[in-house]
Amino acid sequence: MRRALSLVLALLLLVGICTGCSSQHWRYEELSFTLPSDFVNRSDAPYAADFDFLFEDSTVAIAGIRETRQALADFGALDGASYAQLLIDFNSLSCQPEKKGNIWCFSYEAISHGTPMTYCCAVYEAEHSFWQIQAYCATADFPAKQESMWKLISTMDAG
Repeated sequence: MRRALSLVLALLLLVGICTGCSSQHWRYEELSFTLPSDFVNRSDAPYAADFDFLFEDSTVAIAGIRETRQALADFGALDGASYAQLLIDFNSLSCQPEKKGNIWCFSYEAISHGTPMTYCCAVYEAEHSFWQIQAYCATADFPAKQESMWKLISTMDAG
């Protein structure tokens, strides 16, 4: 009986350890988020130079860009909606921001290195900055990845 109980406890401990390894928690300045463990931090890659962070799994990338309110002072008083619209206008995108919960979002398609890509963007408003978060993948993969991409970027916290 003791041996069976020890085995059960050992299995529960192993399951608990493995379950704990299924995600990673990250923090950049005031932004915090959790990603599945299959995402790898690529922030030091040469192609990540324009981002504050970049994570990739086998088909999806998550990138973040932080802009301080001070750097955006020339654009006047901005909130999440006006910052999202500023990003859309600055990049000549043909889409409209929409509010999902407490964040402003938009999506668009673009060609990157000859591959059609779909980008899901969310704007997070912090006290001293804005965060532009992008989840993107090949457009061919987007129908299967859309829900998980929006879930990944909508669970971040800039508070």
